[in-house]
Amino acid sequence: GGETVTRYQIEWDTDPAFSSLDGSPLGSYSYVSPVNGPGCEPCAHQITGLVKGEDYFVRVYAYNSRGYSVDPGLTAPEFLSPKTTPDPPAVMSISPQSDTEIQVSFPPSGDDGGAPVTMYKVEWNAMGFFAG
Repeated sequence: GGETVTRYQIEWDTDPAFSSLDGSPLGSYSYVSPVNGPGCEPCAHQITGLVKGEDYFVRVYAYNSRGYSVDPGLTAPEFLSPKTTPDPPAVMSISPQSDTEIQVSFPPSGDDGGAPVTMYKVEWNAMGFFAG
């Protein structure tokens, strides 16, 4: 209950103390609630310009006519890192191993997408039919 929330202050940082920039967070954004109604359902903001694979902490303060909330709302999970799918291996080579085998060789992906690559999918085509 109480006063209508009219704004939210969203802050993010790689430091859980939110003090990476001389005591201030790396970034912040003020989300103003719609004029035609209270609050937002759901409230959302996409934070851009982050570094892939780096962990970020986020917190949100609510604002009304009395000021910002004393304590922030915290996220679950506590932190998260931006991720994408990895790049494929840059160069692959195949070589015969026997009359029924070939070997596929390739280097690790140049860009892991921000998370360790845990497996590779290898496909082949034999005589025009997908073989696996």
